[in-house]
Amino acid sequence: MPDHSPRQCWLPMTDAPRDGSHVILMIGETIPDLPDVRLGQFVAGAEAAEIGCPEYARSGGWFIWNAADDWFVIGADEPLAWVPAPSGGPFGGLTKVITNSATPEGRELGAILARFCDQEAERAGRDDRCATCAFRFGDHLANGSAATLMSALKCVMEREPFWCHEHDRPCAGWLLMRTGPEMTLTVPWDHIPGTDDAPRTAVML
Repeated sequence: MPDHSPRQCWLPMTDAPRDGSHVILMIGETIPDLPDVRLGQFVAGAEAAEIGCPEYARSGGWFIWNAADDWFVIGADEPLAWVPAPSGGPFGGLTKVITNSATPEGRELGAILARFCDQEAERAGRDDRCATCAFRFGDHLANGSAATLMSALKCVMEREPFWCHEHDRPCAGWLLMRTGPEMTLTVPWDHIPGTDDAPRTAVML
């Protein structure tokens, strides 16, 4: 009888697709002889930075699913082996990563938020925004992605820290835009998983 155990079926990582296809990855052995096997897909450097993992902005990384709404990213050279993922994935089709991309609606919203932030920067007499800040007008992804911008706006209105895409610190645009405690509002939309889905804890100044 042929041996179809994982050790016989795994493929070398040199052949793993890097086009966003779902694959099954072996990422180590937490228990001897029992591989740690996860669903994942490769994310390019720019996309890794956009989902809050700037440490992988240079070389990209592997987006790994823990569960349908829980994920992490590991380095491009960390998985040990791979096999193609079954059609549909193990979470009933909930494992599709939202591709963070610019849209006409996102560009329109980005221009409005950038204009407001420009006014706040002029009023404050400082502008520490990164070149690719969601709150800075331009053709970069963060200022044109409706998903990123809606998460950024939610963080502004709810006074939850929105994290910088380039540095490990709260976004300078968010610092300029956030409202006072007396104006804090709860907005009726959720953060979108796979973009900027979870605000980070930070000291409120």
